[in-house]
Amino acid sequence: LTSDPVAVTAPNAIYLFARSSNNQLWHGHIDSGVWSGWYPMQGNVTSDVSAVSSSYGLHVFARQGDGQLWTRLLSGGAWSAGTALGGSPKATPTAVSTPSGVYVFIVNADGALWTRRYTGSWGGWATMGGQWTGTPSSAVDGAGSAYLVARGTNGHIFCNRLVGGNWTGYQDLYGNTTSSPVVVSATSFVSVFVRGVDNSMWTGRFTPGWTGFQPLGGNVNATD
Repeated sequence: LTSDPVAVTAPNAIYLFARSSNNQLWHGHIDSGVWSGWYPMQGNVTSDVSAVSSSYGLHVFARQGDGQLWTRLLSGGAWSAGTALGGSPKATPTAVSTPSGVYVFIVNADGALWTRRYTGSWGGWATMGGQWTGTPSSAVDGAGSAYLVARGTNGHIFCNRLVGGNWTGYQDLYGNTTSSPVVVSATSFVSVFVRGVDNSMWTGRFTPGWTGFQPLGGNVNATD
């Protein structure tokens, strides 16, 4: 494997995706405790993979060799053909499922964040602005609000939230970071994790207000 694996929970199964040394996308699943084995999905994948489960099915996203973002959908037990979504992602995409649809996000070639929404068919690209480094991350809280976090060119972490169908704008969470952030939703809060310039892990929460970053210690070796 030449990418970090990605796992996503779907009805009655857990699906795993990864890129092989020949840049093919592969998937397998665990159903009733039984591993299916690996199956090729073809393609010429040049980024890590993002996947999300929604009421429409299971969506998987990656950049292909032509530089565009591509997606496939598992629905009714069958995979769709690959669909080119366009864009010029610089890094791995991230995606979430919300009450208002499935959103996929990329840092585009212009350095800004861009998004497309799926509601049974794909809408067009919309810019979310800013200038970003590394890979963005996204999550949805228990109320259905989406959190999109990314690292700015000044090393700060920023968050933009989708609440009631509207984006709140970027909030500077500060921090002095040397890696891309990861955002994870729990029952009553949303946590952000990053590596600081001291190489230790730091975390902060939305509860729903932002708590600020607190150290977790360790000596973390991140790749971006």
